[in-house]
Amino acid sequence: MENFILTVKDFLYVITIKTLIVATAAVGATIYCIENEFVTEIPISLIGLAVVFPLVFTIGTAFQRRDLALKEYGAINSNFAAIFFIAKNWQQEDKENKCDLDSLKKTIGALFDLIKEDLQDQKSTNLIKQKIYTNFEELFKLTSKIRPDSSVVFFYNNLMSSYETLNSLSEYRTPRGLKAYSNIFLAIFPILFSPYFASLSGEFYSVGLVVAFVYSLVLVMLSNIQDNLENPFDMQGLDDLDMDNLNRASFFTKF
Repeated sequence: MENFILTVKDFLYVITIKTLIVATAAVGATIYCIENEFVTEIPISLIGLAVVFPLVFTIGTAFQRRDLALKEYGAINSNFAAIFFIAKNWQQEDKENKCDLDSLKKTIGALFDLIKEDLQDQKSTNLIKQKIYTNFEELFKLTSKIRPDSSVVFFYNNLMSSYETLNSLSEYRTPRGLKAYSNIFLAIFPILFSPYFASLSGEFYSVGLVVAFVYSLVLVMLSNIQDNLENPFDMQGLDDLDMDNLNRASFFTKF
């Protein structure tokens, strides 16, 4: 029962004012066409070609972007953990050249916070990125005292590569032209097809209205799903990355 309630809650989450406006407009236009006997046959495949296909394509791309973001954020966790364990367990015997683990923990924690702020803030400035690279440099200085044959440089390369990939995912999303095309056609197609929906109300008046409402509901809900997946970092969708929960620094720095 709990799972059913959660499913219904998630379903209702993607029903917005935009959904109701488009559905209402489609039903209203269909009623007008029925009352004025303005009916015609329109190739129903045109909806799939002009609206559904672009929506499904952008949703699939958004899912791939989210999966890549999960992968790269996991890579950031693993590389931070590797650097920390190398610093903790593989140091030079000279006590003066040992890495300060307390400072290392603070720097790693600060980097996690700055990366989170940079990814979640859509108006993030270069100042935050400058702070991130300043902390990267501090991290490198702290671990440079580890004996020179360590593989810490390898993990540094992976760490910074993963950050830059996440940064690109945050700043560059669905092409603006494709998004504008989908939004405009999404709004007008249910109305343009109202003569076709009206033609379905030959024996039962309500059939065309129900079909118009369901078509509009499905199309706009697909658009809302794409919008929720558009930015996996803004914490406004059901499937966004919870970077606080995914932050493993509080685990491995306790060792």
